[in-house]
Amino acid sequence: MLSNNNIKLSDCISLWPKIAEIPRNIHMQIETDCRYANYVKRQEADIAAMRRDDALEIPEDTEFSKIGGLSNESVELFNRFRPSSIGQANRVPGLTPAAVVCVFDISDKIQKQQNHI
Repeated sequence: MLSNNNIKLSDCISLWPKIAEIPRNIHMQIETDCRYANYVKRQEADIAAMRRDDALEIPEDTEFSKIGGLSNESVELFNRFRPSSIGQANRVPGLTPAAVVCVFDISDKIQKQQNHI
């Protein structure tokens, strides 16, 4: 209810009389926490997904030259640095996010196939 900008904690006293016992100086903090709770929850989910994606392993035997969408420069960088995870690939200087996504897609597909076996 308090996630709605038009409702204040003091408006809820008729529904929950105990709210009147909360010191007024804390009302604003409670209202702010409630308004942003959904955003914080969404950010936490995004962070968890990012960490999961960063941990995705790139198979050692990946032939980067056979992955469609990778430029010659990206193939060269992948072959030179041989990152073992998407997180490592993201930190290779010169690799574009698009190149990392191409390798992510292939690695994710391989991992899902292996999990079904």
